[in-house]
Amino acid sequence: MSADTSGTRRLVDERGRTLLDLREARVRFESTAISSDGGLIVGYTGDGWIGESGWARTWLEATDATGTWTVKVEGGEGGEAPQLSREGCFVAFRSGRATRIGRLEVELP
Repeated sequence: MSADTSGTRRLVDERGRTLLDLREARVRFESTAISSDGGLIVGYTGDGWIGESGWARTWLEATDATGTWTVKVEGGEGGEAPQLSREGCFVAFRSGRATRIGRLEVELP
């Protein structure tokens, strides 16, 4: 993980066409997974960068594929690198030295 935020992050279709530029949409978290229907993007962010050790505090966030809204995932405190299930609404993420799995339900803002 790096504190460098200068790279490009884009959601692309099967032909490589940009559907959403995450930076232009002001999505600030590190995206790590997309739902099987392409409608939801999840990732993590944090504060208190402490160099090679990473963030002092992290949490999970989600956004829709248009970047219209972003929401903090309840119960995702301390989480990193979330992955979404191919079926259903499950999310698995690293939390310390463990893997946590939960049901992801998103209420639109």
